Amino acid sequence: MLQNGLGIFLGIPFAQPPVGDLRFKRPVPATYGEHISAIERPPACLQPLGTVAANVSGISEDCLFVNVITPAAAVGEGCELKDLPVLVWIYGGGYYGGSAILYTSPSLSSRALEKGKPIVLVTFGYRVGIFGFGHGREMRANDALNLGMRDQLLALQWVKDNIAGFGGDPSKVTIFGESAGAMSVSTLMLNETQDLFRAAIMQSGTVTSLGGFGNETIYQEPYDRLVEFAGCNGTESSFACLKALSGEDLLAAQVEMTGSEFEYSWGYPFGPAIDGDLIPTSPYHMIKNGSFSRVPFITGCNSDEGTTFIYASLSQNLTEWPLSTAIEVMYPYPLPQEFYDRIEEFYPLGGRVQADASPFSSGTNLFNNSVSPAWKQVTAVYTDLLMQSRRRWLPRTTNEHSFDKTWSYEFKGYSPPDPPFWGSSHEAEKPYVFGRAVAELGYSPDQVALGEAMMDYWINFVYFMDPNGDEGSELAHWPKHDFPANKNSLEMSIGSLEVIQDDFREESIAFINEPQNAFFIRKRGQ
Repeated sequence: MLQNGLGIFLGIPFAQPPVGDLRFKRPVPATYGEHISAIERPPACLQPLGTVAANVSGISEDCLFVNVITPAAAVGEGCELKDLPVLVWIYGGGYYGGSAILYTSPSLSSRALEKGKPIVLVTFGYRVGIFGFGHGREMRANDALNLGMRDQLLALQWVKDNIAGFGGDPSKVTIFGESAGAMSVSTLMLNETQDLFRAAIMQSGTVTSLGGFGNETIYQEPYDRLVEFAGCNGTESSFACLKALSGEDLLAAQVEMTGSEFEYSWGYPFGPAIDGDLIPTSPYHMIKNGSFSRVPFITGCNSDEGTTFIYASLSQNLTEWPLSTAIEVMYPYPLPQEFYDRIEEFYPLGGRVQADASPFSSGTNLFNNSVSPAWKQVTAVYTDLLMQSRRRWLPRTTNEHSFDKTWSYEFKGYSPPDPPFWGSSHEAEKPYVFGRAVAELGYSPDQVALGEAMMDYWINFVYFMDPNGDEGSELAHWPKHDFPANKNSLEMSIGSLEVIQDDFREESIAFINEPQNAFFIRKRGQ
């Protein structure tokens, strides 16, 4: 379909439906007949009903499709545009949900066209939950670990093989993602010899976020619990039993299992795992030892990441929640008392570190006092444990290996209709990046300008592997992060773009990033 000078192609299969015998198997490339319909919104992969993704386009186990938005002048006979750079989006959702169709708005592509830098935008689906990221000995024995990551790789291979037909240049691919999508981006960067993309952007997530990676032994209990809820206990093969269930029944068992009391961090028992192949060993140690793809990258996060997660489970009027309990949700296994004591010192109840809004937004805010000191304390801890520490660690560590094509940012915008006391919460930057920060949706002129700047930086990066673009750019200069010579970061605030040194809360974040404290996920007692 055509819309505002853009050709929009929806629901092109890149893999055979992962159903029946292909459930719990690596994706198989799609085969095509003479014609492919590309006008219907594809469903999201199976995930709990009630998510935004499920509500928009429905859910199905048959969900491995790509969507392409390209200038109309880049397709058809006599096309005027070709060899355009390509931007590929990997959605987030905790490896539990999410959908590609939510990101097919033409606004970002229209902005690129308007600025004279047209791009080809691609989104795709990948399996989530037990369907794409199951764990355990049985999954490993059946070569069924990291299937969602395999879906991502096959989608990128599809781009390499086919994007020229949509006006794109397969040698000029940038991948970007948010949250679990950003974690996926950096996971794909672990392959030093990959040839599927030349640059990467990570928004609120790195490969070592969300407690890091486990192996199939660490994650055995989630599999065993799922088998129990699915009614597959006592069968000759629990794996075969799960594979034989209807998609709806398997999803129902997953929902019941994740809703029960659980001893794994964040209630996200699904995700990439060390498999000895795609992820051969600890990503932390791989990157620390210099094993990563040398592609230019941008990484950043939002100043108040923790508010989204805490608000989902705790009242803003929280009066008391021991930090030891809060940390156990993040690190659900025994830690030395010294760790708790040091965190308490760094993030004291009612202390200066949470004196301003949400808890790290600065300036005078009418809602500063609308949340309790305990709520702010826990949110401050979660923001740094979950996102800021990992985000800071990645460019510094890659810089230590003489790789300096790295840029860092701190986002301090706000996205209505989020509650104001959330501040710059998890996902708050997405409307700005995708061109949805517009006056019609309640954004101020300064917010609209911030969104335009972010889109322009991202478009420049796709074109030049540098967010500053070519000479004559009106954007504020964004210098590279090159630790230890500098700790440059671009602070993106409503009304200003300012280069800062990324050394706020240096001591506390350095403590979190110490090897004995960082990047682990285990069952209590292990």
